Amino acid sequence: MKKDEVKKFLSSLQIYPTRSLGQNFLVNEKTVERIVAAAELTGKETVLEIGPGLGMLTSALLQKSQEVVAIEYEKKFVEFLKRVFADKKHIHILHGDVRTFLRKKVFPIKTQDYVLVTNLPYHITGYFFEHIFSMKHPPKKIIIMIQKEVAERIFAKPPKMALAGFFVSWYAKGKFLFRVHKELFWPMPKVESAVISLDLYQNPLEFWSQKVGFQLNEEDEKKIFQLVRLGFSQKRKQLVGLLCPKKDDRERVKMALQKIGKIETSRAQEFKVEDWIVLQKVLQKDLT
Repeated sequence: MKKDEVKKFLSSLQIYPTRSLGQNFLVNEKTVERIVAAAELTGKETVLEIGPGLGMLTSALLQKSQEVVAIEYEKKFVEFLKRVFADKKHIHILHGDVRTFLRKKVFPIKTQDYVLVTNLPYHITGYFFEHIFSMKHPPKKIIIMIQKEVAERIFAKPPKMALAGFFVSWYAKGKFLFRVHKELFWPMPKVESAVISLDLYQNPLEFWSQKVGFQLNEEDEKKIFQLVRLGFSQKRKQLVGLLCPKKDDRERVKMALQKIGKIETSRAQEFKVEDWIVLQKVLQKDLT
């Protein structure tokens, strides 16, 4: 669907794109093809799409999957999509705010084995990543278009590790796939975009237990997450000061850092996932 076609359809629907809802429409078919190809669909999958809009990506997904479930916030788009795909029996178009489903931790789909493919409205990116990994039945794979700068933060490595990068790495094996220029959207957004893939671990605790060589449980995970959030709470500050506000306790943290091969002036962004796991174990052992 080209730019003029998008304008025509929106005009007929009396919809005027708003930045607050992230309504920037992809108008490049080659990019759509690359997104669908990245999902590696075999024709047997159920695909969940968030924010289908005018259905450009939806149409391509229907050709490669067994079933598509599309959740759309704008009621006029829902009505439009139902008319466009009226003859398609393997699509379910739902009207709703995806944040409601994320908050309730359940998507309206019957299978537990599905792939999520989406050009996500950028204003809900943060909310999406805060909730998607704790869904009752999260997707097995995610292909998602997000702001390029967010994608870069997610895949940054030490010494530029980010909090978002830690949590995405904890739950999934990710890959930065390709950049999408802002000129390929209408209206043209202010930022560049990128498509990334996330293959979710079936059991993150078991994965990281094998990675570090000792067993982790849910209580360990909770404590590691608390440690990481505290460490990133003021990224310019050194970990010693953040983890132990009281000066009397700082020697213990300094010793723990030394035991895992880190200097006492270390900062959160210099740590990879395994470092946080081992640091928590050492600190916990020193307390017992």
